[in-house]
Amino acid sequence: MQTALSVLSKYDFKQLRPGENDAVFKFSGPGIVVIACQNTSVAPSEIMFSIITALSADPDALEVAHRLLKQKWTCNGYVFAMLAPVKDEAERLEAIATLSSRCSAGI
Repeated sequence: MQTALSVLSKYDFKQLRPGENDAVFKFSGPGIVVIACQNTSVAPSEIMFSIITALSADPDALEVAHRLLKQKWTCNGYVFAMLAPVKDEAERLEAIATLSSRCSAGI
């Protein structure tokens, strides 16, 4: 059985940070979209976050991420998106099921 950390490690997730890298962010095709809330980190080099939602997006994961980032989310930190290219729908759905089980839980 996969864990959320194993899913995040398995795929090449890229962070889309509104106001920071959205103008130069490149991504195309289907994939996994995770909306996350950055939490306070203990060490300067680590990023702690809670998963707000995770979903499968086809055909354009980047467009889905942009739409989701425009919504209001309950978060006491910075809201950002993580995207990973995954073409196979069954594989995306399996990963989403694992990540969804950690929604609103810190990682």
